Amino acid sequence: MLKALSRKYNFQVLESKWQGVWLDKKVQKGGEKFYCLSMFPYPSGNLHIGHVRVYSISDTISRFQHLQGKQVLHPIGWDSFGLPAENAAIERKIKPSIWTQTNISQMKTQMQQLGLNFDWDKELSTSSPEYYKWTQWIFLQLFEKGLAYQKEAYINWDPAQNTVLANEQVDEQGNSWRSGAKVERRMMKQWYFKITDYAEELISGLQDLNWPKPVIEMQKGWIGKTSGYTLKFRANSGSLEVFTTRIETVMGVTFLALAPEHPVVQDFGTDQEWVEIDKMRNKSDVLRKESRKSVALSQVSAYHPVTGEPLPVVVSEYVLADVGTGCVMGVPGHDMRDLEVSKTMGFLIKQVVKEGVLINSGQYDGMPVDQAVLAIVSDLKAEPGVNYRMKDWLVSRQRYWGVPVPIIHCDNCGLVPDNNLPVLLPSQEDKEAWLKTPCPLTVA
Repeated sequence: MLKALSRKYNFQVLESKWQGVWLDKKVQKGGEKFYCLSMFPYPSGNLHIGHVRVYSISDTISRFQHLQGKQVLHPIGWDSFGLPAENAAIERKIKPSIWTQTNISQMKTQMQQLGLNFDWDKELSTSSPEYYKWTQWIFLQLFEKGLAYQKEAYINWDPAQNTVLANEQVDEQGNSWRSGAKVERRMMKQWYFKITDYAEELISGLQDLNWPKPVIEMQKGWIGKTSGYTLKFRANSGSLEVFTTRIETVMGVTFLALAPEHPVVQDFGTDQEWVEIDKMRNKSDVLRKESRKSVALSQVSAYHPVTGEPLPVVVSEYVLADVGTGCVMGVPGHDMRDLEVSKTMGFLIKQVVKEGVLINSGQYDGMPVDQAVLAIVSDLKAEPGVNYRMKDWLVSRQRYWGVPVPIIHCDNCGLVPDNNLPVLLPSQEDKEAWLKTPCPLTVA
């Protein structure tokens, strides 16, 4: 019976017929509007089961809402810029644009064969100039508001693929998750979005989300808000500023630790010390967080802000330049990382808080922590402050196959006028002319 049924039901013919009818008629009922958006796929060339799973879900939702009498918008697009497409095109000795469009055509055909009910007349591709014109327009709005900016900073560099990597693209061994190459640290000028301006808004907005509690907590951890105090330690290099969440332990400070990128390190490190400091700077943040390797700065000394006693200053791998001030109080009696450094370097280890009360703390002895914090903050004129683990978003991470930044590096303006958008990607033939373009104000 099954054989007889299979002979009668030719799915290739029947499904092709009715899919064609659906595409031609594009039936949409009026009434309440419903927007169903799924994540745009990256056009890798062929659908896999993950695509089928995700887009079957949005297809089911859109069909259900349609049958409820709603006017459904179910668009589809292609996340078609990016380094993998460029690398694949290079391997095949073809242009990234051709490779990308070929893959889109193939995957679109497969989606239609599956009967996925997308609004194909709303199809778009992020690598089409008609689309990235508006990407560039948004960038210019952010730039004019000071929310897109350039700065020099240490970045993760993949030497195999010659591109910048986000921290999330570096594995626990310090290798690029794309190429497997050992990631290097380099000082480069890059474009950033100033997302830290919205840290508080992001935190407060979490309470309005109907998300699982673990996901909310994960988001809070990513933003990483910490409240504390900033205080200064006098030093022969001027002063060293630290941010601490535990100012009550200040009497337990027996050394200061600087990030390898700290300006004082640049100015006061000796040639011999720089041999080791350079190795530290070349490691990714992922590896550095777990390291306790430290180098004493022989030409820098600091002084305790209460007792005036001299304090050694070291450069430590685990201190990151973009966390706090890039300088931390070494309190080995109350911090495991500081304890490990102290044991290696032979520094004093001093416990100053026991069962919520200060000990070994001079004039603060016997004070509960809350009372001691108020007294120390007043005596040292420490400034209250907030620090975030979240950092501004580094966005310039492509080589060629990506949206051109619509900024002209000149002394007259820098902004590409709206009527000149989009700034198109150059071909290999006109790359030099593209790089040496005249300022539009000068031409006008």
